[in-house]
Amino acid sequence: MEGLDFPSAVRRLAERVGVPVEEDGGGGGGGEGRSGAERERLRQIHASLALHWRDLLANDPSAEAARTYLKEREIPHEWITRFGLGYAPSAWTATLEWGKKSGFSEEEMIAAGLALKAQSGRVYDRFRNRLMFPIVDEGGRVIAFSGRVLAGAAPEEPKYVNSPETVLFKKGKVLFGFDRARRAMAETGRAIVCEGQLDVLRAQAAGFLEAVAPLGTGFTEDHAKLIG
Repeated sequence: MEGLDFPSAVRRLAERVGVPVEEDGGGGGGGEGRSGAERERLRQIHASLALHWRDLLANDPSAEAARTYLKEREIPHEWITRFGLGYAPSAWTATLEWGKKSGFSEEEMIAAGLALKAQSGRVYDRFRNRLMFPIVDEGGRVIAFSGRVLAGAAPEEPKYVNSPETVLFKKGKVLFGFDRARRAMAETGRAIVCEGQLDVLRAQAAGFLEAVAPLGTGFTEDHAKLIG
């Protein structure tokens, strides 16, 4: 019913009942040369951070600019929970500090694509003062993020910043919203390919659940195979 392949179904069921699934270095998680334990650690970081950023957007005073933007775009407050929207603070190391308190090292945060290391050796957050959209895999697990710039940013700041490719995330093989759209695609026999994340959320919220969007790339052959 959920349209999962066999490995994805095994992982989904294992997560529900708390059974660990061991995978070899080349198995289905996108991490050539990486152990299943390493990939699972990165998934833990993404899952925990998605909840942290979501709570900030919903409740923290520092996220007022992000909430104002949502109101201006007529995005209901309940979408924060419904679609897992979040807020990345403007401080240079706010997310890094969260990571340390949560038991994640700088090296792990860098490997997850959430932190950058300058030539000087300084480590800082990749996402700052942005409305955050979680990017999930076919099984509904967060594997990356996309952040939209908010008011007060420097003019040279790009409108959107996506996670870099990691052992979990290959942007040419992922479609935003696909985890929610796959069943609707099968039922309707079609896919609606949008330009951006907000387009997908608006379409899905309006009942067009088969809406998806590429992430910082053109439409690829792998995207077509995914939809097929």
